[in-house]
Amino acid sequence: MLSSTYMRPGYTCTILHLPFFSLRAMQSSLESAWSSMHLDLIAAGSSLLLYGFYFNLFLFSMYTLSRRWGSPGSYFLASTSCIMAVLCTAGVVTTAVRVIVDYRLVYGLSSAPTLPEPQSIQILQINATQRAIPTLNNLTTDFLYLYRCYVIWGYQKRILVLPATFMLATFAVGIWDVQDSSLQAQQIMFCLAVLTNLTLTTLTAGRILWIGRMTPHIIPDNTYRARCKRAINIILESGGLYCAGVGFLLITASIKSQMAYLVGVMLSVPIMNILPTFTIVYVAMTDAFDDSKEAKLMV
Repeated sequence: MLSSTYMRPGYTCTILHLPFFSLRAMQSSLESAWSSMHLDLIAAGSSLLLYGFYFNLFLFSMYTLSRRWGSPGSYFLASTSCIMAVLCTAGVVTTAVRVIVDYRLVYGLSSAPTLPEPQSIQILQINATQRAIPTLNNLTTDFLYLYRCYVIWGYQKRILVLPATFMLATFAVGIWDVQDSSLQAQQIMFCLAVLTNLTLTTLTAGRILWIGRMTPHIIPDNTYRARCKRAINIILESGGLYCAGVGFLLITASIKSQMAYLVGVMLSVPIMNILPTFTIVYVAMTDAFDDSKEAKLMV
């Protein structure tokens, strides 16, 4: 009886093969969850390190801005910096929550081969949050760069039409990506972000270069020309670093490397905030030694 039972092909497949495939599925899920948690731990540690550096820089920027409180643009710079700090803090907290969820997932998969529904919903919510925070943060930093361009161009509103259009288009596509994560949305968003940054960098650096060339006919002072060169270098370097970071996200999204893309997204917020905050600190410290009208123009 026992021999004839095991001779039936259907019964043999059910008893011997199905548990084997279930075991392989469980092992594969555990390996995937463990790899995800490992990468998230690396990203969390790196983002926490960058956040510590950024937060100290933010506090110093608030101190330097308080010394010139009431001057043109100080309220806007302070409020924008505070919004960036809140978003960066939210990004770090979300990264920490993701690590906790990953740990619970690994622990749960060690006893069950399937992903529990509540944890699956949590992961989807965290992924959406991690895409929404960089989108909002990018809009805030773009407003800061847009304001800088606005001041450098002597408060001419018409000069803002093109970069503002690119900026709002980037934000709109970013919202699309939050609601329905797709490769097409990510590629369009990153291309628009690079285009926005290149436009603002070109307009701002070009205007400062023109001012620096025209200044010797009005102010025969090499110190001011040196300040113009330093300002151009800072603008070009920050713009180049921004484009390099966005280019990395574009490449990882295009090759469908989801984990590398998520790690890049986690690190993008503190890196994006460090660049403009450093510029604020540099300008404020420079103006502390030079309160001339030309120095204030460099804001």
